[in-house]
Amino acid sequence: MLGSVTNCWKEEDWIGGCLDLLDVDIKVVVMSDLTYSGAKYDPDKSEQIAKEKGARVLKLNTDSQEIMRNAALEFLQKEGCEYAIIADADEWWTKRAMETVKKAIGSGKPGYKVKMRTMFRRPDWEAISTVDGGTLVAVRTDLRFFHRRALDGDPHIEPVDAEIFHFSYAKKPEQIRRKLLNFSHADEVIPGWFENVFLPFEPKRRDFHPTVPTSFRECRTINLPKEICEKLQPAS
Repeated sequence: MLGSVTNCWKEEDWIGGCLDLLDVDIKVVVMSDLTYSGAKYDPDKSEQIAKEKGARVLKLNTDSQEIMRNAALEFLQKEGCEYAIIADADEWWTKRAMETVKKAIGSGKPGYKVKMRTMFRRPDWEAISTVDGGTLVAVRTDLRFFHRRALDGDPHIEPVDAEIFHFSYAKKPEQIRRKLLNFSHADEVIPGWFENVFLPFEPKRRDFHPTVPTSFRECRTINLPKEICEKLQPAS
């Protein structure tokens, strides 16, 4: 069997679409009372939506994304899942990516990585990254994370010719402001970035990443896959 692991904080606009696009046997959503920066937050409707979509919800009290993912991997391992898809609530899969990664899992490698396409300011504006070496998106459930998305023991991660879409920077302004204050790189954000870069952003701008500007060199408008566009409509 194949499972999925989704870390989630206040993602009521995104968790439903994420789960709908995951074609797996068991979906696990992990929530915590703390953000990655250790701050407490008031929950939204994410848990309710996840349960309505048929996901198992695990609730922890930790600011560690690896602890959250490891709890879900342990749960899925006990349920008989050999592999798990790793997809945060704002990381959305296409049908092709799901089919391609499922096929690749048959080779039995410890983990698999794909290209992550990052959307910025609007869902159809893509930030062109200069540092994309692939993102880990599928692992054996007997493995564990030791830091963020890095696996303990540094096992071989097989690249797969597929891509998924990341909407972390394509959210409403108030959600982006909250992200900057609470995500794991909060202390690295360039002062004034939200007011001076994000809010007035236009695609012609260059070098606009919030911590390392040159990581996002340019922006372009793209046509999103049909299945993703369909899921975006209710949240827009």
